[in-house]
Amino acid sequence: MALISFKKYFLYFFFIFLSLQGKSSAGSISGYLDFTYSNLDSKTNDESGEKTDTKSTNFRQQYYLNVSQNFYPNLRLLANCLFDRSASKSDTDDTGTKATTTILKPFIELRMSNPLYSAGILYNRRETKDDVSGSSSITNVSEAYDGIFGWRPDGFPKLDLRLSRINNFDKKRSLRDTTNDLIQFSSIYDFLKGLLLRYQFNYDDLDDKLNNLETKNIKNSGKIIYDTRFFYDRITLYTSYDINRRTIDVSTGKTGKGEVRIPLILFSALTGISDTPTLVVLNSTNPPAPELIDGNTASITESPEVNIGFVGDTRQRNIGIDFSSTTEVNSIFFYVNRELPKEIYQYFLSGVAISAYTSSDNEHWILVPNKPILQYDSSQNRFEIDFINVIKARYIKVVITPLPQSVALSVPTFTDPDKIFVTEIQAFLKKASSEVSGKISTTNQIYNINSRVRILNKPFLFYDFSYYLNKIDGSSSLKRSTLLNGFSLNHRFNEIFSTDARVAREDDVEERGDTTAYIYNASLNAVPLKTLSHSLNFSKRTEKNPDGKSDKNNIFLYSTAELYKGINTYLNLGYNVSKLETKRNQESTSVNFGANIIPNNALTLNINYYSTDTDESGGGKEKTNTTSSRSEFTASYRPLRTLYIVASLSKSSQDGRKDTLQNYGINWSPFPDGDLQLRFEYNQNLRSQDNGVDTLIRPGLRWNINRKTYLDITYLIVKSKTDELKTDSKIFNVNLRMSF
Repeated sequence: MALISFKKYFLYFFFIFLSLQGKSSAGSISGYLDFTYSNLDSKTNDESGEKTDTKSTNFRQQYYLNVSQNFYPNLRLLANCLFDRSASKSDTDDTGTKATTTILKPFIELRMSNPLYSAGILYNRRETKDDVSGSSSITNVSEAYDGIFGWRPDGFPKLDLRLSRINNFDKKRSLRDTTNDLIQFSSIYDFLKGLLLRYQFNYDDLDDKLNNLETKNIKNSGKIIYDTRFFYDRITLYTSYDINRRTIDVSTGKTGKGEVRIPLILFSALTGISDTPTLVVLNSTNPPAPELIDGNTASITESPEVNIGFVGDTRQRNIGIDFSSTTEVNSIFFYVNRELPKEIYQYFLSGVAISAYTSSDNEHWILVPNKPILQYDSSQNRFEIDFINVIKARYIKVVITPLPQSVALSVPTFTDPDKIFVTEIQAFLKKASSEVSGKISTTNQIYNINSRVRILNKPFLFYDFSYYLNKIDGSSSLKRSTLLNGFSLNHRFNEIFSTDARVAREDDVEERGDTTAYIYNASLNAVPLKTLSHSLNFSKRTEKNPDGKSDKNNIFLYSTAELYKGINTYLNLGYNVSKLETKRNQESTSVNFGANIIPNNALTLNINYYSTDTDESGGGKEKTNTTSSRSEFTASYRPLRTLYIVASLSKSSQDGRKDTLQNYGINWSPFPDGDLQLRFEYNQNLRSQDNGVDTLIRPGLRWNINRKTYLDITYLIVKSKTDELKTDSKIFNVNLRMSF
């Protein structure tokens, strides 16, 4: 059936192209045919002697046709269609399974545009049919109709309108049958210098026919921004006001059932990288944080904190939300920037790669009990996490283990496995439709003002003031404000010495009570030589909040030196003394030093050592001591353009538990510019913790038959051995692509 549909769309677009050729010469046709065959043979032995033998074959064929035609200089037609079919056969211990996945994706767009306005209509469809031996086939369809209009008059408000209808259903309409109507309207007006007005209207009507449930989500948003400078730039002023009014209308028939997800208002997004998720403090000032909750699921920030692809850095990605106060939540969505093949998203759904934690202070995190229910929606490129019970927390985060090398390499057709970015995170309170039938309205107001006044030029003395207010009214009310007053000093004594200092008072008002904090920072900087620099920093924060009083003091010394050309070193020393609200005393020291050595253009050496020692006492608890250290050495050597060798050694220790990691890698690509290209890759990881050894050997060959056709052959050997498990896998892959 899918093949018949493919022929229908393929011929349809082909005849469109032929019919347009006589009307204009500004047309083009392109496409490709792609065939991939792979064979897997994997053997696993566990410590009990049990053996598992898995063999599988997969043949994937893709046909893509793209037609583009310009009727007039401002009118353009674009149509394309992709037919993708994968047939696999798998045998595990003489138990066989056959599976076929067929994907058909037609797309057509007619767009008219000029500098004043743009308008267009679009149709996009994705039909996926899954056939697995022993079960009935399932065909899922997602289709979207879109109409767009934009107006860009000079000196007047800019307008954008989008009308959409999205249908999601299975062919039998027994598992899913929904229609989603959307209206999106926005206007921006910047008629005065420094003043910007913005309005946005969103209407979302989701009709779930199987559950006889309709959910209407209406949102009106307004924003005013004023940004200016006074008195020869001595005074800067930035102020903004946001107001959002959201109404959710839920209606059910006599047989209505199902669940409704109520969107939650997010105060800020948080990110971090760490393999100790219970102790990591997330940062809300990193570049990706604001974009993670701006409602734009397609925007991409290529930051390591949100990259969950195969990047070599195996530390877990921590992506969290601050609700500003304790909030009930039981569902989270996070979107990624691209469509993931089944083998890739199934790794994340395995229950090993994704976990969730909650916190009340963004310092100590607790694992959410009971594993959540994980799903992946390929039509939206998003992961859905549903918790068994309602969670009450101010902070909640998703901890994701990046894609491992073995999984990334098992899908040769998945290009750029190192670029899987999280683009948006959303939180919901999911309730039964019977509990929320009717209207729910919420109003959120945010006011922000920042001002800075330059009092003196020498030394530079500044006064800064900021005020933030967040007020939510609706089924639950919330009000939180932060007032900050501070003075900053910057002065250079001479060519060698300079100083920075700041003192500030911060007042927070929120539901749980008021918080007052005094903040002190000072630094002395010295640059006696161009190749030598030092910085001594002191910071202090005393705070009184509803939980008690705290006093935190830190002093750090940072030094860098270029001993010789190509030899750069650094030394960082830190000391911290804190008294927490729990009357617990904390004292810690840290040492970090290292060097970057480049003796010549071919060789690079990196050395790094880091250690911490923390003592805690008081508060009615026993005295504890926590120590950790990590030393790393990396050497990379590129004697030829076609040869790259890398080796690294890492030793870590935490509370007496030691671990050693070794990595060796070779990449060799002789004749990189020839039509026949050979390549060889070798990589080995050794771990002392579980006596693990991971070895990867991958020879390959690519034949560039002509400018648009190539044949690629790869043979991959992956061996993994630990105290408990031994796995030996061999993957043979052949890929032929012909473009036109």
